[in-house]
Amino acid sequence: MFRLSTLLFVFSSSLFFLPGAYSAYVLENGSLVHVDQLATMPFEKHYNAAISALEEKSWIEAQRHLAIIQRNFPDESKRQDLQYYLGKSYYHLGKYDLANERLSEYLKGTKSSQYFIEALKLKFFIAEQFKNGAKKHMFGTSQLPKWVDAKEDALDIYDEIIASIPSHPLAAESFYAKGELLLAQKEYREGVDTLQQLVKRFPQHKLTPKGFLLIAQHYYEQSKKEANNPDLLALGEINIRKFREQFPKDTRVLQAEKLLHAMKEFFAQGMYETGQFYERKKEKTASIVYYHNTIKQFPKTEAAKAAQQRINILSKTASQAKKTNNG
Repeated sequence: MFRLSTLLFVFSSSLFFLPGAYSAYVLENGSLVHVDQLATMPFEKHYNAAISALEEKSWIEAQRHLAIIQRNFPDESKRQDLQYYLGKSYYHLGKYDLANERLSEYLKGTKSSQYFIEALKLKFFIAEQFKNGAKKHMFGTSQLPKWVDAKEDALDIYDEIIASIPSHPLAAESFYAKGELLLAQKEYREGVDTLQQLVKRFPQHKLTPKGFLLIAQHYYEQSKKEANNPDLLALGEINIRKFREQFPKDTRVLQAEKLLHAMKEFFAQGMYETGQFYERKKEKTASIVYYHNTIKQFPKTEAAKAAQQRINILSKTASQAKKTNNG
């Protein structure tokens, strides 16, 4: 007798942005179910097949068995571990947003979960992929293209790791990675706050010297946008002083000092150009004041050299004019 529950439906997968492929579905308990999600063995056999596939790094096969278990055996044990295995297989299939969702589900359990640290490490790797440009699926479904920017998801993952294991080395890596991403996003103040937590919480970590240097880079980039903010120079100098105190032999201190010197050039140039402005307006006294301040505040800059040249020229011109008047 014809049974509705075994009726096969074939849909064009072009509806799901997969041109040329066809997917078979069955109607089961009033819902359409893909044939690949139907259980063909008892729970234990599907579970063992999934574990074997994971060990062999056969990620597609592992994901298939895990999806079958998830749908068909909701009351079985090992449900929490299933989320971790799904997350791991999705990660290796390049479906980072789906992997992140499954790992988040897994981490809703206690911190004593078997794969707690391993799950956070996978989430960190996912965040790194997002930070480096990997996209998310539209509307969170694997049938749609990966077009959605996921950098905010990366920031959320870094924060999750830091909150979950604040003293673990992975938290230090998350602080640094977050600082890098915030620099790329031009979020300088938040980036500095993030990196200062790194150098404070992990004074001996291998990333801490890089953290000090990255703080200097944040100040340098911020100074290009805020050339009239003298506080940045003071903060930059404090950062280098702490850097030198903690790591006196680290060659990256010199790199940080070069960035600070470049910041001084920005500020000196701005002051010199103000002097130029007054000179063009024939307000010689005001221009000389700015030239002198450039030399006084930023003595080892190119702008200071230029300011001294302008002072010499203006002084010579004034002296010649005086001689002519007296003659």
